[in-house]
Amino acid sequence: MERENLISSIKLGCKYGLIWGFGLGFIFLLIYYLFLFPIIAVSNTCPFVSIFYFNQTQIISTDNEIDEKYIREIIPVAKEKIDFEIQRINDSNNVADKLDEIFRWETEDWHNPQWEGNDFNWYNNSQNYISYKQNPNKLRAILQFENSFFRQQNPQGIYYPDDPYWLAYHKVGCCREIANLFSYMAQRSGIESRTVSSILGQHRWVEVKIEGEWMYYDPWCAYERYKWNESYKERWFNKIENYRDNCHGFTILNVYDGVIPNPEPSFTYPFWYGIHDIKQMSSIFQIKS
Repeated sequence: MERENLISSIKLGCKYGLIWGFGLGFIFLLIYYLFLFPIIAVSNTCPFVSIFYFNQTQIISTDNEIDEKYIREIIPVAKEKIDFEIQRINDSNNVADKLDEIFRWETEDWHNPQWEGNDFNWYNNSQNYISYKQNPNKLRAILQFENSFFRQQNPQGIYYPDDPYWLAYHKVGCCREIANLFSYMAQRSGIESRTVSSILGQHRWVEVKIEGEWMYYDPWCAYERYKWNESYKERWFNKIENYRDNCHGFTILNVYDGVIPNPEPSFTYPFWYGIHDIKQMSSIFQIKS
C-alpha cells in the first residue's frame, strides 16, 4: 500500500511539475518576446548574449531607410562595379593573376572596424549599424544582431555580411565579409570557390579549386598579417596543409560556406595538418641521419 502511495505521489509530482514547467516557460517566453527581444542580441562569441538599450523606433526607421536604399541605389551601383571588375579580371587567363586582381579590387578603399575602431560611429543613432566617419555612407551591419529581431537582410533574406552587392557597395567589414566577397568574385570569374569558417578561431577564409586541387587563399591574412607583401604570397595562397602555420592556428573545427552542420572541413584540415607534420618530421630525421 505504501509503495502504491509513493508511486502515486511521484506521478502526481511529475504531472504538476510539467504543468508548472510549461507554465513558467510560457510566461518567460511571453516576457522575452514582449519586452526583452528588442534589447537582447544572440552572438556566437562569448558571452553569447549582448544587451543593448536603444530606441526601437529609431532602429525600425533606419531599417526601412536602408531597405529602400538597397533597391534604389545599392543594387544598381554594386552591380555596375562588379560587372566592370569581372571584365577586368577575365582579361587574364592565369588563375593566380585573377585571384590577385580580385584581392586588389576588393581591398581598395576597404575599411575594417577591428583595425579602425575609432573611425566608426553608430549609423543614424541605430545600434545595429556602424558607419565610417570619413564616409558615413559606408556601413557595416553589426554581427550581434544576426539572430535577433532586427536582423539586417536584403529582400531575398540574405544577411548583409553575406550579400556580395552590399559588400561591393560599402566595402566595410572583417574577415567574414572580405572572404564572402572574394569567393563570390572568384565564382563569377569562373573559378570554383567556397568559404571556410573556423568555429573555434572565429575566422573565415576562402578555398579555390585549381587544376582539381583545393587550395586556400586568405584575403585577411594577405591584407592584415603580410600587408600584401608579394614576397610572402605563399603564406596566404598555398596548399591546405600549410594553412595552420602560415595564417591561422585555431582551424580545427570548420564549416564550408557558413553551413552548420558541415563536418567535412573539420576532418579535411586536421588530416592535411597531420600530413604536413609527418613531412616536417621526416625532413628533420633525414637531416639528422
